[in-house]
Order: sequence, then C-alpha cells, then structure tokens
Amino acid sequence: MKRYTFPFWAAILVTVLAFAACKPEPDPPVAPSATFQLEFAVKWGANNLALSQKYMAPDGRNYQIDVLKFFVSRLALLTPTDSVVNVDDVALVDLYRANSNIVSGAVPKGTYTGLRFNIGLDYDLNHSNQTSYATDHPLSTTTGMYWTWASRYVFTMIEGRADTTGGHPEEIFLYHSGADSLVRPMEFRNLNIVLGDKETKKHTLTFDLQKVFWGANDTINITLDPNTHTLDNPSLASRVTRLIVGAIQ
Repeated sequence: MKRYTFPFWAAILVTVLAFAACKPEPDPPVAPSATFQLEFAVKWGANNLALSQKYMAPDGRNYQIDVLKFFVSRLALLTPTDSVVNVDDVALVDLYRANSNIVSGAVPKGTYTGLRFNIGLDYDLNHSNQTSYATDHPLSTTTGMYWTWASRYVFTMIEGRADTTGGHPEEIFLYHSGADSLVRPMEFRNLNIVLGDKETKKHTLTFDLQKVFWGANDTINITLDPNTHTLDNPSLASRVTRLIVGAIQ
C-alpha cells in the first residue's frame, strides 16, 4: 500500500485553507441612503376632501366627513427580484393632523417595482401593549384609536353626517372597524420608483371617500346602516373595510 509522507498532507491542508480564505464574504446589507414617501390624496370624487365641509353625492344629498383616521402598517417596497425592503412599521393617517397623510421611511437607493402595506394592523401590532408606547407613537392610546373595552385597536374610523332632504347634513353615521380578521393587505405592482443617493421620492395613491359609500359593487345606505363598532355589526364593518380598500387606487 502506498504511503503518503507528512509534506504531502501538509500541502493538501495548505490548499484547503487557501480555498477557504478565497471564499467571498457575503455582501454587507445596504445602508439606507434615500427616503420614500407614500402619500394618500384624500378626495370626494373630483374634489380634495376637507373635513366638516359639505359635498354633493350621487343621490343628490350633501355629505360631510367629520372624522377620518386609518392605520397603515408594514409599508414596504418591492425590488425587481421581489425582495422586500421595509419602509415603516405603522403610521396613523388622521385628516385632523397636518401631513399625517404621508407615510415615509429611509431605504437603500435603487430601483423598486412595487409597494405593499396593510390597511389596519396585523396580529402582533393589534395585540401589542398599548401602554408601552410614547404619547407621540401611532399606537399610543392618545390617538383615540384603542378600544379599552375590547383591548384592541380601531383600524379605520369614518364619522360624519348626511342630509335627508337635500339641505344641511343632519343624519349621523359612524363606521369604526377593527378586528384581526379585518386587516387588509394592499399591493401595487408595475411601478417604476428610482431612488438616488440622498434622494426623496413620493408616490401618491388616491383615496376617494365617495367610493366608500358608492362602491363598484356595493352601496351603503346610511339610513339603513348608520353605524358599526364592529362587534355590534360585524357584517357592516366588513363591508366598510372592503369598500375602503376599493376606494384606494
């Protein structure tokens, strides 16, 4: 039997170590160097929506929106290879707060072909400890979006009035939806978002409140369905949630 001398084994070991040393290191994560902004342009039909103003609806009645709040969570951008780049975990759009309709975050420069987010909160966010958040955090109880009696968050809140005679708004409607089953993912593809180094770029989606009442396949009659706090009327909460998703384009 052929015997190998020590120098032979030493040479093999040196060769193996040399190959190991030449193995390329994985690329380090790319540091965020740009800013992405997602803007929700809130409208009533062709008009920019202002709170507590009267707007004519397709049925000839005047509608007035007094409260509009909704959570946007897990906002992320999609790369051409479908990698997911997180932008922001959670934000609260509140038309009474200036600039809250813009959700933003730092991301690496590059080209992105899509975006995704949730309307509402996933299980982890919805079941988080509300007392652990600072007062300026979107999930703080100071936002008025937490049901203490249910120990859960309100995902979407629409309140307002509509007239019954074609005159001044007087009939009140309240739509508060929030439950684990009502979080709704949204995704937009075939985009071309190119972010350069230290560049800020905005993508705008339109949220047409009129379509919450007159959707493509559903119409809410506020006389028959004036309010829901989800548990008292879960079917209406589900309808409102579905119509909200359909109103964002």
